[in-house]
Amino acid sequence: MREDELLSVFHNCWTSEGFLSREHEEQRLQLALYALVYQQVCPYVFLGKR
Repeated sequence: MREDELLSVFHNCWTSEGFLSREHEEQRLQLALYALVYQQVCPYVFLGKR
């Protein structure tokens, strides 16, 4: 899956539920986006391998 397709699916599935504040949601969103993009570049880090 291309990065732009992955990010599109992610954004379409994201819901603003369960966060303590808008700031908390934004922090989690940025962290999740970073993890998705980084996993595409370096998948072995997320599998505990190097």
